[in-house]
Amino acid sequence: MEFKDTLMEMNRPSYLLKDTSFWTSIEDKYFRLHISNSITDSEYPHKLQVAQQGVFNHLFKLMEIKEPIDSLPLIDIFIFKDIEEKYSKTQVKSSAHSIPPYYAAYYLTVNAGGAHEIAHILNSHLWCSFSNEQFDMLLNEGFSFYSDEGIIFKFDFYETAKQILKSKKYQINRIISSSAGDSYEKQAFVSGAFVKYLIETYGIEKFGELWLSINKEEADEEVFKVVYNQSISNLESNFYLKVGV
Repeated sequence: MEFKDTLMEMNRPSYLLKDTSFWTSIEDKYFRLHISNSITDSEYPHKLQVAQQGVFNHLFKLMEIKEPIDSLPLIDIFIFKDIEEKYSKTQVKSSAHSIPPYYAAYYLTVNAGGAHEIAHILNSHLWCSFSNEQFDMLLNEGFSFYSDEGIIFKFDFYETAKQILKSKKYQINRIISSSAGDSYEKQAFVSGAFVKYLIETYGIEKFGELWLSINKEEADEEVFKVVYNQSISNLESNFYLKVGV
């Protein structure tokens, strides 16, 4: 498929919304839903609005965000009927994505009620954009996966990580060194469980401090010692004890 405009331009919310006949839109306190009119279920817009209200409440509680958040622009959430429609409108074939610097998330109906992409937007806005490639899977993707525990993923991340970690290919040290197994999901679930451990054990404030510190220029694993007063290898070992491996 050939596109007349760039990916960034096509994902710009104002660009997508030029075709007003394509969308049914609903505005809420912190977000605007834009649902493709190809989706014919008349009850779907209201159901999704309620689901996303729950997502925002969940993330505010997880991140200990106090309302109101005057600095946060309304987040545009675009919902497409299927992968072909999403690709034709955004040039992106994944089931969900977000693109900095836009305050926007783009979904298929299958995961439109999830928190993953909204988590990316909120932590970029309230902490900072994640730029440390070495720790991107462990902390950035890990946080967004963990944010969907109990929402998209109806299971306990510790139990899931315990099963995955039967293979040493998915240990934390291998995720950091980019030598882990080639399953993105397995890496992400272990990372999500590790983030869950850090937040439950030491609190979200410390995790936010880690997030900011790890994204400073030339930051490395020594940041964990500064924030948590112990090495990443010690945290990794304690995490394994927590999940029972």
